[in-house]
Amino acid sequence: MAPLVVPGIARFSLVGTISDRAWAQVFDMHIESGGIGTRDENVFNQAQVFLNEWIDHIAPVTTAAAILTGCRWVDLDTLEATSGERQDAEAPRTMPKPGNGGATGAAPSNVAVLARKIASSGRSKRNGRSYFPGVAEASVDGNNLTTAFRSSFNTALQDFLDGISQSGATSFGGYDSHLVVVHEPASGEVSHSNVTTLVADTKVATQRRRLRG
Repeated sequence: MAPLVVPGIARFSLVGTISDRAWAQVFDMHIESGGIGTRDENVFNQAQVFLNEWIDHIAPVTTAAAILTGCRWVDLDTLEATSGERQDAEAPRTMPKPGNGGATGAAPSNVAVLARKIASSGRSKRNGRSYFPGVAEASVDGNNLTTAFRSSFNTALQDFLDGISQSGATSFGGYDSHLVVVHEPASGEVSHSNVTTLVADTKVATQRRRLRG
C-alpha cells in the first residue's frame, strides 16, 4: 500500500502510559502557514501545543494513572515531509505529566472515555473518534459515565479543541490550524472534514490492547 499523502494535513499522536500499559491518541490537523515560519517549524510548534492543551484541560479531569509522555507526528503533506516527537511542554508545565483530576481509584486500563469528533461533512462520511484514558471508578455508574463527570469532561474537550486550534496565518503571523477527520474511501480521492465539536459518549468505552497488550 502506498504511503498516505493528504495535502495540508499533519497527523499527531499524543502518547503515554496508563498504569503499566501504553496509550496513544491520534489527531489530524489541517495546517496553513502564514508569513512567519516554515511548514516544518509550524508542525513542530503544533506538537508542543498539543502537549500544552492536554496538560491544561485533559489532565484536570484524568486520574494520575494516566501519564502523558510526548507528542509524535507525521506530516502527511508530502512524501518528503517531516516526522518526529516532542516531550517538552511549554514552561511552567512539566513532562511527563500525570492526570491531576483528584479522583482516586482508577478504573482498569482498558476503560476509556470515547470522544466523538463531530465533523462538518455529508452523511456518506464518518465522524472520527478518540479514546481518552484515566477514568476514575467513581466516574462510572454501571456502564455509563456519571452525569457530572461527563459534563465536566465535555467542557474539557471543548476547551482542548479550542486550544489546539491556532489562528495566526496573516501576512505577519504564524499559522492557522484546525482539527479534521481524514476520509480514505475504497475508491476516489482522499479528503478531510473540519471537526466542529468533541463530545463524550454516555457509555464508557473499552480498548482491549490497553489492558492485555
